[in-house]
Amino acid sequence: MRHRRKTAPAGTPGPQGARRTGGGTARRRLPLHRRINDLARRITEATRERYGRDAPPALDGASEIPALIQSTVNAASPAWQQLDMLIRAQLDA
Repeated sequence: MRHRRKTAPAGTPGPQGARRTGGGTARRRLPLHRRINDLARRITEATRERYGRDAPPALDGASEIPALIQSTVNAASPAWQQLDMLIRAQLDA
């Protein structure tokens, strides 16, 4: 039988005073951060390859559904929120 490693609950101080946000350690967050940056860069490159420097086609401005979906996804995961922020910043640059 495998034994589960005990970890502090989310929101409690972690290594060097950092707050835990679910699982993992600060050592495992750094590579994830790099992967998110790399994924944002690749998405931005693919978007520019497909649409050029012009803005991609816009969604129906009268619909609030896309914004609702995006805000729900961003609220559920800090990684998705960071990815969204990075892609928007890179597309605006």
